[in-house]
Amino acid sequence: MLITIIVGILLLVVIYFQYYHLTTQKKTGILWFVNDLIGSPSFFLFFLLLLVYNVDVAWANSAGVPYDPVSAREWLEQTRINANQLALEGPPAPVFVPEIPELAHSLIHDELRRAQLYNRLAPHSFVNQFSLSTIVDLVYQQAEIEKKIEASLILDGISPTLFFSELNRLRGFLFYPHGAPISAATLARYIREIAQNGTRQSIPYRRVYRAIRNYELFWSYYLRNNQ
Repeated sequence: MLITIIVGILLLVVIYFQYYHLTTQKKTGILWFVNDLIGSPSFFLFFLLLLVYNVDVAWANSAGVPYDPVSAREWLEQTRINANQLALEGPPAPVFVPEIPELAHSLIHDELRRAQLYNRLAPHSFVNQFSLSTIVDLVYQQAEIEKKIEASLILDGISPTLFFSELNRLRGFLFYPHGAPISAATLARYIREIAQNGTRQSIPYRRVYRAIRNYELFWSYYLRNNQ
């Protein structure tokens, strides 16, 4: 930009001196403008310089930065590389949604379920001297897990009648696999596992499924589906 201004000033000076020289020869006004100024090399150079400057401005972007062909080529090359990289990687992997079956109407009301679970836990809480908060945590966690296992088993084909007939044994496999109640921390981990991986991929469900295959639980259901 600065060079353009300097060259323009120099050309104007040259034109001025040409005009001054011509005026001494009594050649002024329209005659001088048509015959001498427009046809002079200095005027041609000035016009060419002005044209180049206008082209440069026309290529400028909205921020006033001149068009740079090198940057444009780099941008096109980077765009091509990104497109090739996406083609190699393929489409994005589908988002995993854990399968957590639910029943429209649970077989057992929530309050009744918690009361039944508390009655079974009460003797253990006395022996282990559980605090009230621990008892509440255990009962609510057991109820949440049992409700999810119940929904999966019913949708797997176990009838409500068969479910109720072995509900006490089912709770033993779920919450007392070794006689003592599973801790609140372990139950919390089971709940997180169900939320992340789905009910059928959780430890409680696999424990129940293993008991079914070993004829320890719902054996009539297993025989009916494996004849």
